[in-house]
Amino acid sequence: MNEQSDTDNIQRKKIEALHGGQKIQKLESIISEVPLEIRLSHESQQSGRSVQMAITMRTPGHDEDLIMGLLFSEGIIHQKNHVARINRIEKNVCEAILDKDYHYDFSLLQSRMVMSSSCGICGKSNLEAVEFESRMLSWSSKCSIDANIVLGLPGAMLAQQSLFHETGGVHAATLFDLDGNMMMIREDIGRHNAMDKLIGSSLGFDLGKTFTLVSGRVSFEICQKAAMAGLPLVAGIGPASSLAVEVAEQEGITLIGFLKDSGFNIYCHADRITFN
Repeated sequence: MNEQSDTDNIQRKKIEALHGGQKIQKLESIISEVPLEIRLSHESQQSGRSVQMAITMRTPGHDEDLIMGLLFSEGIIHQKNHVARINRIEKNVCEAILDKDYHYDFSLLQSRMVMSSSCGICGKSNLEAVEFESRMLSWSSKCSIDANIVLGLPGAMLAQQSLFHETGGVHAATLFDLDGNMMMIREDIGRHNAMDKLIGSSLGFDLGKTFTLVSGRVSFEICQKAAMAGLPLVAGIGPASSLAVEVAEQEGITLIGFLKDSGFNIYCHADRITFN
């Protein structure tokens, strides 16, 4: 699938501002928020027979990662090769075509999901739809990471947040190894989109010995997606929500909040953090 260019990520607009007590005009970089329609079909179906799965407000770029991550975290696919290909139908319309050898019950798509940049589950048809069954249990990971390495991760993430540096308006989701080396970073106006992009780009990798850091708070969605992907260590620059803590406790995720270079909170499963 052809990706959109980096120039689609940012729009530039002449604005007025107050700076140093003076009214000025300047060219401002504004992060793009654009709807992406995601359609789902199967190789065994006749051409053109697709179902609208979701419309999500996202920052253009890494759309294929976003779609793969969403399909995975929603339980529609269980591994990368369950998707035969992703076609871009129009600039902001993509179709994911499931492999002919993979069976999926399309009746499980209860309703069309319209997801804003701030909430990825607001379009679900009922409250029970937020329940999930993880298949790559974080419990199985016996990894650990030194607290001093953890303290250095916010600075490492910030240094690579190129869209944030230019616009100040995006979230980031980052994957590190246990030595603190950055493996991957994805940015998007929506924190759930950034997480889906990260997971989608990581499908097929062993994630049982990795550390995931997100730039904002840790919500239920972030923990749910982490649990689906088998991510054992999840941290946020901001706090964790009560439901995120509940999910992390249940799924065996070490959950960290308020991560700064001076300290952090550990909400559950603290045994994976070592102090030397």
